[in-house]
Amino acid sequence: DLESVTAHSCVFERLAVSCEPTLGKKEPFLGVLLEYDKDKKEQPAVSVKAASSKAGSAKGISFIGAGSYAQSNLLPNLPDKNKYPRRGVATNTGTTSQRVADKFEFSFSTDDTGKILADEDTGTIFIATRHDSHAKFVLQALRAKKNVYVEKPLCLTGDELVEIEDTYNEAGGSCQLMVGFNRRFAPLVVDIKKQLTDSPMAVVYRVNAGAIAADSWIQDGDIGGGRIIGEVCHFIDLITYLTGSLPVQVYASATNDPGGLDDVVSINIEFANGAIGTVHYLANGARDLPKENIEVFQNGCTWVIDDFRRSTWYAKGGKPEVHKGMSQNKGQSEMMKAFVLSIGKDGKPAITFDEIKAVTAATLAAVTSIRNRAPVRLV
Repeated sequence: DLESVTAHSCVFERLAVSCEPTLGKKEPFLGVLLEYDKDKKEQPAVSVKAASSKAGSAKGISFIGAGSYAQSNLLPNLPDKNKYPRRGVATNTGTTSQRVADKFEFSFSTDDTGKILADEDTGTIFIATRHDSHAKFVLQALRAKKNVYVEKPLCLTGDELVEIEDTYNEAGGSCQLMVGFNRRFAPLVVDIKKQLTDSPMAVVYRVNAGAIAADSWIQDGDIGGGRIIGEVCHFIDLITYLTGSLPVQVYASATNDPGGLDDVVSINIEFANGAIGTVHYLANGARDLPKENIEVFQNGCTWVIDDFRRSTWYAKGGKPEVHKGMSQNKGQSEMMKAFVLSIGKDGKPAITFDEIKAVTAATLAAVTSIRNRAPVRLV
């Protein structure tokens, strides 16, 4: 007897909206009944026309992919929907697309990415799918004259990077391309960046990454690209931002691993301005150790960031100066604001394409260096 154990019912097709008030209550209940509309036919994407504007400009915003990261860090930080209309959401299943579209007030949902790419009122596309599809969707979006935000990594291979560069250049700067390198926008990082000069610099970035099962899609070279391509790009980008220069050579080594996961690695990077950076990415550390520690050395001074919760500045002969945030902040909100500014009228890139290209190339080079046991020259 369902009635004896069911306290509430929710409409499955509008799960986020219809169940949110119920699940938010503190009253106890044994069960929630999900009601399906058996007679409902799949609805085509419905367009709500917005004011016309030039191709690639800041018209509406659409999403291809809307998983847990997008729902936690991207969608909640979207700009005012009156200034940037929320157009469409495409995921693998129509049910997920509809749920996300309802919750975040998009005009339509679909399981057909072609409807997103063809939508004339979409000026910007966010790509938050699995890693192996990033390059494909970036290329399709650029060819459709859309601004593009793509979660890291930009791509998985050198051939994909070359094709993206060619396509971006063919657009002639009419579209913005942004990769979700959020850490460079973290307030503690930005504050330290203001203190740095052009003098020689060294950066050490230690990442207590933790283990991920060998059968995870992230570890699959064809789908996730492995952990270096899938995540280490974040840390190479942050060092690139701090040094204010592009990487020119990479030498990486990994511990012996019969499984070939290469997730206990040390990556040494040389930059065009003479700076050096090291990423220690370690999957074999203690769980209780905070994940990320960054140390910047220059002119007799050192700046340390502890897991994006606080920073300590050690100046010449002075007392260490501690800066704390209200909570851990890896810059997701600030990154979204910077990207929105870049897609506005005459906006400048939040991250230059030269940086995006160089960081991606350096990340791919780290994998090659480990495989060949030799440094890789980038330029």
